[in-house]
Amino acid sequence: MKKTLTQTLALLADAYREFSSKRLFWISLILSAAVILVIGGVGISGNHVTFFGFNIPNPDPDAIVPDLPTLYHGMFVRLGVECWLSWGAMILAVASTGSMILDFLAGGSVDLYLCRPMGRVRLYLTKYAAGLLFVALQAAVFAVAGYFTLGLRGGLWAGDIFICIPILVCIFCYLFCISALLGVVTRSAPASVMLTILFWVMLVVVYQVNQTLTERRLDEQRTIAMLGREVGPMETHGMAMRRADAAARLAQSRKNLADIESWRRWTVLAQRILPKAIPTNNIMVNRLAHSPPPMKGDPEDFSGARELGEVSLLGQDRDINRRVEALERRQSPLCIVGSSLAFEAVILALGAWCFKRRDY
Repeated sequence: MKKTLTQTLALLADAYREFSSKRLFWISLILSAAVILVIGGVGISGNHVTFFGFNIPNPDPDAIVPDLPTLYHGMFVRLGVECWLSWGAMILAVASTGSMILDFLAGGSVDLYLCRPMGRVRLYLTKYAAGLLFVALQAAVFAVAGYFTLGLRGGLWAGDIFICIPILVCIFCYLFCISALLGVVTRSAPASVMLTILFWVMLVVVYQVNQTLTERRLDEQRTIAMLGREVGPMETHGMAMRRADAAARLAQSRKNLADIESWRRWTVLAQRILPKAIPTNNIMVNRLAHSPPPMKGDPEDFSGARELGEVSLLGQDRDINRRVEALERRQSPLCIVGSSLAFEAVILALGAWCFKRRDY
């Protein structure tokens, strides 16, 4: 047992030295530091937002400037989490680790490892864990820097920031299991990276199509219910032409609903099988975004901001968006992450099987 642990730790240390010697590792760290620096450079002076001491012109002098904790909280969620961690850092992580398995399979490297008393499956899983270590380190550095920046600059000591570490590792493992399998099968770093990114794009497309179909489904259901209520009173008042028009629209809405349901079955099935990268990311975003610090002042002072927010979500469209969000929140985080990790386990087992049976 002690020998096994020593070998595993030695492989992890070797992997750390390997990816720390790559430029993309340090580029990712530098970009993370730049994002934190941008957030930390923002401040408030009177009724103006400042950036490293310089006033940013305010086109609306009557606009209400939020207090510093609220401003920092919003910037960290929007810029730091939704833009950088969810997309920029993840793309760099996929590109950085795409050649890890390929370099490991290069002539002479794998022979050196396989000549040691170590099973191929454990060797493959250890290298896979080393790739996850790359993202864990990047996320931990960003979370710690963000925690102290928000605390020292904005007076907001938010421990929820550290949820980004396990969530980002989960999202990355959905992608890295595909990258590792493709590295074993194709033995081409560019091919494994590009195909992994295409797989990620496919997950995003499936999620967005399912969301759109869900919105259309709710809209058609609402239309059917509204037209069904109108047809009855029209019969009693003798409004034959309007009743015929409403009946035709009702029939068309029912046909549209049937078409939407047939397409939605496939997207729901795909989402159940494939890893849920976007819903997993939404767990992190919702946890951070739905617990903002209280804003200063009377809540009535922000009625104008509420009215501006309602312009794009008026009436029935706003109700549909709320219902779609409610349907998404109905899925428990355990179900979202658990089913995705089950997919990862299958792909990881397939990659280990290919690695075990292949001749090098």
